[in-house]
Amino acid sequence: MDDDEDEREFSRGIVYDFFTQADSTFKQMDENLESKDLNALSQLGHFLKGSSATLGMTKVKDSCEKIQHYGAHKD
Repeated sequence: MDDDEDEREFSRGIVYDFFTQADSTFKQMDENLESKDLNALSQLGHFLKGSSATLGMTKVKDSCEKIQHYGAHKD
């Protein structure tokens, strides 16, 4: 394996981990929305906002920020 392949594998792992994390987080968000636990919803939005921003997923970050604000009664 050359350096480029190592870097691709490393990057691929980060992205796969994000999607696994996002799937779990969105399920938790659904549960919090159903139970009207807006504080927990806001915290999860904040958490996923940071992860998506780190990976440069701007549209996901923006959506998560809206969820965070909704849960915090800012919007």
